[in-house]
Amino acid sequence: MEFDQLEYLIAFGKYRTLSKAAEKLNISQPALTRAMQKLEFDFKVPLFARTKNRIVFNENGEFALKLAQDMIRQKEAMYRKILAFDQANQHIVIDSCAPMPLAGFRHLLLKKKTSQQITSELEEDEEMIIEAVLEGQVTIGILSRPISIKGFRCLHLCSERLYLSLRKDHEFAHEKSLSFQQIDGMSILVKKEIGVWAALCRKALPKSKLLFQENREVYDEIMRMSILPVFRTDLSSKKDDDSRVLIPIKDRFAQLDFYVFYSSELDTRFRKIIENFDEVDWRAV
Repeated sequence: MEFDQLEYLIAFGKYRTLSKAAEKLNISQPALTRAMQKLEFDFKVPLFARTKNRIVFNENGEFALKLAQDMIRQKEAMYRKILAFDQANQHIVIDSCAPMPLAGFRHLLLKKKTSQQITSELEEDEEMIIEAVLEGQVTIGILSRPISIKGFRCLHLCSERLYLSLRKDHEFAHEKSLSFQQIDGMSILVKKEIGVWAALCRKALPKSKLLFQENREVYDEIMRMSILPVFRTDLSSKKDDDSRVLIPIKDRFAQLDFYVFYSSELDTRFRKIIENFDEVDWRAV
């Protein structure tokens, strides 16, 4: 028995006629008929009920169809896992929904002096990250929520809280904390590539003008010279000088927890990094 025969069985189960299944499989109907007969010979039981002009699954055939679908799913899962394992040996690909957890994880990987090439991308759509990890296209996914999928690990990495960076002469500079409601309506400088934080800020501040700046050097210069409030986090602000004050945003959803999602087969490679994430030197990131 070969996997091609199982694919043929599944196609017949989907289209329910030999002619339609053969057309979709791009083979001749006689070739498909022979393949079905070969399956019956291999199994040593009849799989079909035949009449003069029609062929349908019998009870054995319906059961064989279910098992074939399970086997093909297992085969595809096996391919994905082997691909992910091989990829992780040569090339670590990280997709993250936020920049600072990504930067910290990369920092610890590079400290290990790994020979593997590391590439990373910021992706705001977390469903796309999950799918890419499941398909073996991405080694590590960093998410803002935990998920549970058999054969994969999802471990807590870190927490990050949003802060407002203000000039010392700003009217709110002496506040111990601020709420989104208090600052809604302000013009606020925001670094463009901030992943899921962007949607969170837009939703929480419908009246504010969020001034997204793509160029990092320009962003740093504006933050240094301007009177504009600037969004920072407890992780991204580690390298800031003392010309500004950092006021935490006290709303519950201004803090996000981040999780690392990856194949269970890679657990021994990455678990130590995750457990030691509090050792990241954010000034060096």
